Amino acid sequence: MHTATYSQRAVNGCVDLVLLFALLRIVYLILPGSSLVLLLVAFVYYALPEALWGKTPGKFFTRTRVTTASGRTPTLQQILLRTAGRFLWLDWYSYLYKEHPVGWHDLISQTRVVSEPIAELQDASV
Repeated sequence: MHTATYSQRAVNGCVDLVLLFALLRIVYLILPGSSLVLLLVAFVYYALPEALWGKTPGKFFTRTRVTTASGRTPTLQQILLRTAGRFLWLDWYSYLYKEHPVGWHDLISQTRVVSEPIAELQDASV
């Protein structure tokens, strides 16, 4: 597995932000003024799909997924730490000036985002 590229991470983030903002807008229209509920929805948006499938909708789109630093499936605790780390102020800034795109939420949870192999390439090598 190869570490996801900056481009893949950027597309992941953009897709997830667009979908999350749309979801938050719907929730806000139903429950106006409920910031705690909005925060919980945002937390669940990231934590639930990463806990179940190792990827958010943005990662489905770019064929990437979350693993541990050693390449294994993350534990629920790691996913929850990773999700909480996303809410650190300026987490996005942690990607700048690094050789590999690893954010603070990756570091505190000891996780990485990796590219998934394309099935056609795997079949061709067999």
